[in-house]
Amino acid sequence: MTDRLQVYRGENAVGTFLSDILQEEEKIRESLAAPKPIEMTWKDWENFKNAADCHICNKSLIKDEFLDSLPVWNIEKASEEEGGENLSYWGQGHKKCFYQAQQKVVQRLKRLTDKEDQIKARSQVNCKYCKKPLLQKNFRDAVKDHCHITGRYCGAAHNECNKKL
Repeated sequence: MTDRLQVYRGENAVGTFLSDILQEEEKIRESLAAPKPIEMTWKDWENFKNAADCHICNKSLIKDEFLDSLPVWNIEKASEEEGGENLSYWGQGHKKCFYQAQQKVVQRLKRLTDKEDQIKARSQVNCKYCKKPLLQKNFRDAVKDHCHITGRYCGAAHNECNKKL
């Protein structure tokens, strides 16, 4: 990411240009590989707490009902011959509960592909961790969107909108 303009005239100008572009891409990928942490001022925090709409899609951040649920898998250590570790479906948990539990217990997230596990997940009503309902009423789906290059706070956004952006 050079700040100066480069000009090249001569033999194999197109090849030189493409080589320079590939080097630039490598520098950009390196800078994006380690995203800069979010930097928020007190005003940014106030704006985030008071935000009513997603700054990406402009729709309300409050959802009447939201299924706050992740499929959680237990890791069982297996012998080296069996591949090192086996995953067994454990149940559904709130996102916040899962991330808090990660500090104490090693578990994984993975899509449900087995029909039996999918049926079990649909019938589960409460979080495996905190035992509170998975279906949240008047849920505020808001995350802090920020630039991964500068760390600058952009605004409150739906989790899915932020991921897509």
